[in-house]
Amino acid sequence: MATRRQPDPASRTVAAGFRWERALARLKQLVEAQFKPFIPFLTPPDTPGTTTETTNMNAADFSLTLVLDQTPAEVFRAVNNPRGWWSAGIEGGTEKLNDEFNYRYKDLHTCTMKLTEVVADRKVVWLVTKNFFSFASGKDEWVDTKVRFDISPQNGKTQLRFTHEGLVPEVSCYDACSKGWTQFVRDSLTSLVATGKGQPLQ
Repeated sequence: MATRRQPDPASRTVAAGFRWERALARLKQLVEAQFKPFIPFLTPPDTPGTTTETTNMNAADFSLTLVLDQTPAEVFRAVNNPRGWWSAGIEGGTEKLNDEFNYRYKDLHTCTMKLTEVVADRKVVWLVTKNFFSFASGKDEWVDTKVRFDISPQNGKTQLRFTHEGLVPEVSCYDACSKGWTQFVRDSLTSLVATGKGQPLQ
């Protein structure tokens, strides 16, 4: 009687590793498919007159630091026009201290922002007073967080430091929200500053 050949342990290990890689790839596809309607993943070409300096992913709060060729006044003016770089459908005041505005993107995200600090050509701070996510387990986790824009001159250019205080890796929307802010601040806002035209949601 012929002896049945036992599978080589090394072959079993390779096969198991291959199945695991396929499972991870499938999981990644499912996650990207879920968030694709909310976050545009394609990055536009570099905007003339802007330089991305740092993406701060290690500190607790999500932040971006950008260096732009335009003046602090031009950057400040663009920040105060979120209809031009975040969403064309924003309703309410967006420029003066204590102004409040509402943002909505389909049925995925709604929020209300209040301007709690406005220093001309230097700083803008939004306080999130209301928030709803349909895609994240923490439906209102933006509430009482702050969105900061700190502007300062730097060697003939302008540094813009964006920080979302409270958007930390532990919150359920962190991956989607950090990618969203990167899209809108690094790409759309800097385009509005440099060219007068951003890429806001319509």
